[in-house]
Amino acid sequence: MEYRHHAYDVANDLLDRISLHLANRLQRQGYRKLPIPASKRAVVDSRFVAVFSHKLVAHLAGPEWIGKSCLLITPEAGPRVR
Repeated sequence: MEYRHHAYDVANDLLDRISLHLANRLQRQGYRKLPIPASKRAVVDSRFVAVFSHKLVAHLAGPEWIGKSCLLITPEAGPRVR
């Protein structure tokens, strides 16, 4: 169980660093940027809520869809995306 949480934290850290690197490159090209942390959550009324829905943005930006399981589904990887 601990390894799974550690791997999750390591993956989130890597995603955050990639996001920051890409946002900085976009800013140098004149674009506005706002990198959103991979798994930033808050507790509201004793529920976990996300600051920003990466899943919804991916769905709106391309051919991905949200399946019956509430997972993001892509044509290339199916539900195996992070």
